[in-house]
Amino acid sequence: MREKNDLQSQIKRALDESENSIPDSVQSKLAQARAHALREKDHKSKSWTKEWMAVAACITLIVPIWLGLQTDQQDLDSIASNDGLDLMVSFAELDEEEWELVDDLEFALWLTEQSELADPSQSS
Repeated sequence: MREKNDLQSQIKRALDESENSIPDSVQSKLAQARAHALREKDHKSKSWTKEWMAVAACITLIVPIWLGLQTDQQDLDSIASNDGLDLMVSFAELDEEEWELVDDLEFALWLTEQSELADPSQSS
């Protein structure tokens, strides 16, 4: 463990000495290049932030509209199925006389349809 620490300290010392031996003009150019790179990084991250904000705004608007449309369709489907259920419950509650009346009405409807098919000029 001690050998590793000695090696690290030797490397650090050598790098520090090599850094000190770099001419001032080169150090100045390196500092400018670093500052420029950091500005570019900040600028690019800000532009991505604006793009992601725009995407988030679009999603924020689209999702509620889409969910609202889905809910409306589900409401219509449930209304339609409830009407069918109500009709079935009503038919289940009919007694024998009422069933005969439904059969008579169904026969009258069928007879009217047949006469309209035979003579289309009689239809209203």
